[in-house]
Amino acid sequence: MAWQRLVDALIGGGIAIALARFLLPVDPLDLVRREAVALRRQLADLLEALAQALERRDRTDAERVLARLDAIDDRRLEDALAVARDVVRSAPRRRPLRRRLAALGESWHELDRSVADARAIGAGSLRLLDAAPPEAAVAVRAAAAAVRATEPAEARELAERARRAARTLRDRDGSLGANVLAHGVAAVAEHAQRAADARDEDRRLREQMERRHPRIPLRRRNVHETPT
Repeated sequence: MAWQRLVDALIGGGIAIALARFLLPVDPLDLVRREAVALRRQLADLLEALAQALERRDRTDAERVLARLDAIDDRRLEDALAVARDVVRSAPRRRPLRRRLAALGESWHELDRSVADARAIGAGSLRLLDAAPPEAAVAVRAAAAAVRATEPAEARELAERARRAARTLRDRDGSLGANVLAHGVAAVAEHAQRAADARDEDRRLREQMERRHPRIPLRRRNVHETPT
């Protein structure tokens, strides 16, 4: 399985590099951005579904959501980042993008960590489910909103809201399940904060590059280029 994955990554990377260098004006940052946006939406949707299960105290739905959280596959984003790095290294005109790609890579790592902490939120939710206070669903929904936000300022605001919701839950319920859930929400909020900082750094670097390298074909953001 590991060998097959390596072969697939090499083939995919080689194709992407060939396209970028010889055929199509591929933006290597978009390779990462598209996969990050898809993973971010998937994770936020599952956290929202978990909040609904908590509100209804529906164990079947909560277990289904936890199974889907466990099944999240972030390898597409990991592979996209690897391919983008290869493209930037191999295409001389794209080398100034390396620092931006590093910022996006940091944002991806925070998103990846959010997936792991979302699984802890799911485990805490199952422990708490039969006697879940309203604050539990509020906290999970706040985490979902922080994950979903893409604009850095909004993400920071929602991350702080999620941290407050986690503290409120701890104050309301001192059980193990509530503490596991609250810890996971606070961790997701911290990842959202750090990812927002990385996206701000990417934006700063983009503006800097546009001033210094006006000939580099940096496409302006459009509806298909939601920040990661």
